[in-house]
Amino acid sequence: MKKFLFLSILCYACNVVYGQHYIPVKKMISNYKEQKAIDTLKNHDIIYNIEESPEAGIFMEQSLLPSDLQRPKDIRAEWCFEYSSGQKAMLYLKKIYSSKEGKSNETSIYKNKLAEKYGKDDLGIPAIWYSGKITALSCPKDLFGEIVTKNVAEFDIEKGQVISRNFLDIAKTGTMEGPRRSRPTIKYSPIASTDGCWYTNLQYKLDLLEEFVNGNLKKHKTSTTKFGVDILLVTNKKGKTTGYLLSPNEIMNKENQALTEQLIKQISKLPRWSFGWLQTINGSIFQGRYVKANYSSDTGWKLEDYLH
Repeated sequence: MKKFLFLSILCYACNVVYGQHYIPVKKMISNYKEQKAIDTLKNHDIIYNIEESPEAGIFMEQSLLPSDLQRPKDIRAEWCFEYSSGQKAMLYLKKIYSSKEGKSNETSIYKNKLAEKYGKDDLGIPAIWYSGKITALSCPKDLFGEIVTKNVAEFDIEKGQVISRNFLDIAKTGTMEGPRRSRPTIKYSPIASTDGCWYTNLQYKLDLLEEFVNGNLKKHKTSTTKFGVDILLVTNKKGKTTGYLLSPNEIMNKENQALTEQLIKQISKLPRWSFGWLQTINGSIFQGRYVKANYSSDTGWKLEDYLH
C-alpha cells in the first residue's frame, strides 16, 4: 500500500513538473470571446540572453531578489546572463523598477543597498546571493490572457554562476508535408517554426496551411468578394487538428457560411501533428492556435496566426 501511494505521488509530481495539464477548449474560446488581456508579463522578472541572443524571456519564479534585504512592494527586475572569456555565465541584476507610479526613489534606494552589499561592476550587480534552479520561458507571447512559449529553459545556479542549462522538451513542434505534390525525401519547414523567438523564426507564417486549404478548395462561382473570420485550431493528444469558428458573431450569408464550413472541414483533414503545442507560464499545455482567416474570390484564403 505504501509503495502504491509513493508511486502515485511520484506520478502526480512528474505530471505537474512537466506540465501535463491541458487548457480546455472552452477556456480558449471564452478567453477570445472576452478578449481577455491580463498583463501577466508585468508580474514576472525579465531575463535577457537565454539563448545567447538579445531577445527577452521571463522567469516562472516571481522574484530572484535576496530575502535578507527588505524590498519595496510591486517591483520588477531585469536580469542578464553575461559570458566572460574562459568563465561560466554569470547572472546579473540590471534594472529594478516599480509597477506603481511615484515609487522610483524607493526602488533606487533599494538598488543602491544591493550594490553596497553584493558589489557592482560595469555589467551590473552579480547575483551571488542566489543558488538554486531557475525556470525561464523564452520569448513569451500573450494569447488572450495565456502567456505561452515554445521553449522552456532550466538553469542550475550556484552563487549567481550558471552551472548547467537544460532545455525542457515539453511543447511539441508541428510539421507538414508539401500538400501540392509528393516530395517524400524533402521535409517542409514547420508551419510555425519556433526554434528561436517568434519574431525571427516565423518566416514561413501559415503559407503551408494556405496551400493546403486553397489547393483543395472547391471551385465554384460566387458573388463573394471579401470577408474574414477568426478560427481556433486545436491539436488533440493524437495530433489531429480541429477548427472552431470564433467570429464573426453575426449571421453570415449562405455563400460565406459555405466557404467557412469548407475551410473548417479542410482543416480537419490536415496531416497529424501539422500543428504542435505551446506551454503556458503556469506549466500547462496550450493546444490551440488563434488564426485570422481572410477570404477573397481572387486569392482564396489568406491566413495569419495571432502569434505574429
